[in-house]
Amino acid sequence: MSFVTGWVVVGIMWLFFSSFCVGLFPLWQGRKTMAHTVKSIIMDISGKKHPVTHGRASVAGTEEDGLETPDENSAVKPE
Repeated sequence: MSFVTGWVVVGIMWLFFSSFCVGLFPLWQGRKTMAHTVKSIIMDISGKKHPVTHGRASVAGTEEDGLETPDENSAVKPE
């Protein structure tokens, strides 16, 4: 009976450890990015200011967004 009890205890410990590694650890590692995302969403919704693009020095919306049609001379032509 002690073998089965030990097996169950080790199994439960393994369950909690694997749950931490797979579920909680990635959330802990990404906490700064998630905080930046939530903060940017709140600033965008409230209209206080535009959030800066993460990892870039420029303000969002100042760069080309790719919505304009490029000039004919800047397009890549097949040879």
